Amino acid sequence: PTPWVAFTFLGELSKAGLKKGESCLDHDPSNIHLRPSSRQAVGPFTVRTYKPFSEPGRTILILDDDLIGDAAIAAARARAIDGTVRNVEFVLVGFDHEAFGALHQARGRFFTHQPYDLSAAGMAVTGEAERLERFITGGEHFELSENSSILGYSLSGAFALDIFSRHPVFRQLGLISPSLWLDEALEERLATALSIAQDRRLFLSVGKRETETPPSDPKSMIERVGAAGSRFRSSFSDRVDYAALETHDHCGVITAAMDRAIVFLGRG
Repeated sequence: PTPWVAFTFLGELSKAGLKKGESCLDHDPSNIHLRPSSRQAVGPFTVRTYKPFSEPGRTILILDDDLIGDAAIAAARARAIDGTVRNVEFVLVGFDHEAFGALHQARGRFFTHQPYDLSAAGMAVTGEAERLERFITGGEHFELSENSSILGYSLSGAFALDIFSRHPVFRQLGLISPSLWLDEALEERLATALSIAQDRRLFLSVGKRETETPPSDPKSMIERVGAAGSRFRSSFSDRVDYAALETHDHCGVITAAMDRAIVFLGRG
């Protein structure tokens, strides 16, 4: 069968994300590239790319590759094949660790811009995010398009928010259960960034079963992120997609929210 027949079921799933008059089958997916590049280690960081299209026009930067990268690639591949996402490339940044314990420490170290007491979360060292920021924005290891997106999860979501608020090269921000509890100023920085530039957009998601309270925060994730989602959707309605996912906790929300995030960012 022809490729579009083989993926008709993907097209049916994507119709909710298509604009009026568009069809998920109005392109030929025969030349969609399927495989990402191998990971390349650069100091404490790793980078790999997934380029489903030969001549991409926009970049989506995926943080936390070790935790969410494969889910992002799976969603991107499917949505490239069915035509929902077009002419984008994905750059995935992670850490050069094989075991979760070492990865956990690296996340605390490089996703925070200042020292925090995250000992309750088992993170011993914090405050070295400037190194990761230079790696991402320096242009030495990969280039960002003029209209880029950035996606982060949990602690990397807080980092992504901070980067988005200070680097206008990023026009879309994707946050999956971001650690807004880390710094009270994060939410206000995001509000300012969205207010200043009318073309910047936000995807925000959280699981409704995220009822535990993070370190040093009286509010649960669903309470804090949910309140932020309601606020931003009210203030910037047509530029914000907020999703509170009914049956998912902090781990399950990764795969549950990923497809919607990739569609939102990929169509930006």
